[in-house]
Amino acid sequence: SLEELLKKMFDTLDQEAVDFLSNAAVAGESFHIDTMRGTLDRNEGRILAVLDRLARQHLINASDAELITDFEFLSRKARDVSYNALSEDRRQQVHQKVGETEEKRLEDPTGGAAAVLAYHFGRAGDQSRAQKYQQALQKRKEKLFQEKEVGDYQTVTPAEEEARVPEGSQKLDARSLSLVGALCRNLIHTIKIQRVYPS
Repeated sequence: SLEELLKKMFDTLDQEAVDFLSNAAVAGESFHIDTMRGTLDRNEGRILAVLDRLARQHLINASDAELITDFEFLSRKARDVSYNALSEDRRQQVHQKVGETEEKRLEDPTGGAAAVLAYHFGRAGDQSRAQKYQQALQKRKEKLFQEKEVGDYQTVTPAEEEARVPEGSQKLDARSLSLVGALCRNLIHTIKIQRVYPS
């Protein structure tokens, strides 16, 4: 099976690469180089050297060929095998370390990253921090989408809706156009988070 082949491949890797894969698996399907630096307590040169070895084994790849900061597993199965190879105690420790690293790395840990932090601290058994970020996530959800708006959407007639929404042929102004790229990146990031951390 693919799982057995991957386990045999992992047996041929050096310990540093195996440790890297395990920590990366805990971080998620994709991860930032600074997350791995903080989690493994290694400098960027060592991290890049391990990434290079793992890329040659077709296990990890840069998410963007031009920016060597974000990486991803080439196979979900490779991530699963790495993750499942960890003992439950070790998994909890790594989730805690990833959570702490991300907490320091992210500009606004109570913003969009709250779901990721709540997940890692929850899996680490750090309930106080998990609750803190779950509450931040709940506040963010309430701010973005008020329950009373549901009624508005259900009672608006098509003619009223058309009046509220500008024509599709209307061109975006320069400021709005400049935000389209960021919007697309945020949507893709949100989709990835939902896939990796469904609850």
